[in-house]
Amino acid sequence: MRENKDNRQDKRTVEARHLLHLPDITGDRHIITVDAAPAYDGGIVILSTENAPDYRTQDNMFAKAQGDKPNRFRVDYWTPNALQTIGIAETPNNYHSAQPLNGGEWLLTCHRARGSESNGVVYGERGELVRSFFLGDGIESVQTTPSGKAIWVSYFDEGVYSGGTLEHNGLVCFDREGTPTLRFSELPHGDLTVPVIDDCYALNVASDTETFAYYYTDFPLVRIANGAVTSVRDDLKIAGSKGFAVFNNRALFGGGYGETDRVYLLNLRSEKIHKKIAHPVTESGDALTITGAFARGRFFYLRSGDDLHVLELDYDL
Repeated sequence: MRENKDNRQDKRTVEARHLLHLPDITGDRHIITVDAAPAYDGGIVILSTENAPDYRTQDNMFAKAQGDKPNRFRVDYWTPNALQTIGIAETPNNYHSAQPLNGGEWLLTCHRARGSESNGVVYGERGELVRSFFLGDGIESVQTTPSGKAIWVSYFDEGVYSGGTLEHNGLVCFDREGTPTLRFSELPHGDLTVPVIDDCYALNVASDTETFAYYYTDFPLVRIANGAVTSVRDDLKIAGSKGFAVFNNRALFGGGYGETDRVYLLNLRSEKIHKKIAHPVTESGDALTITGAFARGRFFYLRSGDDLHVLELDYDL
């Protein structure tokens, strides 16, 4: 990640490396979601379907558990060194995210659930159904740990306030069999003041032992390490970001409400946060039109139409 020499904050740019032209992988399939794999390899998970999806309500507000036609999903797992493709057996279910588990297994999740029906479904490496379990209703995001032993699930306000006692936590960790192991509201936190989660805007499962959450209404950055809340930064002054990268006591946030053209680089080492604003540009210096953003660990991904770019936090920043 390189910044230009212009010290005027509103003119600073940062170069994003081009990573993928998505149709080169998916062809004419319909992309459901593009997300990050566990942070150790900078991998990308693309969930697509053969037919046009029927996965949103008529007003496009909420995800649907099932469409009118069966789905033929495919998972493409891209890393800098390889591409793995897994065809999923035909299913009536709608899935909205995919994450790898170890042992060649894949977790596909429907972000809405009716009652206590299973909406986390595990498939084997040949696309066969292995097991399923309930992960809650109103899911915002799902991220597995690098070891594949844990599944972190965050919820938006529809789940937090209309779901059951599980979703009311805003953030829950499950084991690979779907048993809840950690609930955010029950985590030890010492003498820290921890705001409740009304809507978890962004999640970053950085390692097997470290997870970060950023959420409405106060928009703090909360660090969870080894099953306990270890820090709460409530002085970010960034509201509405949908993704952030973290590394070495620094964070890179996407712009908040109405600020999709910028990112914020934050130094979290000191008592007072030091923040820089930058505008992402391509490797040729052109401004990026950002249509989506997500992150894992130190990798911050920017989607611009059919292209995916990446910014990487490292020790040289």
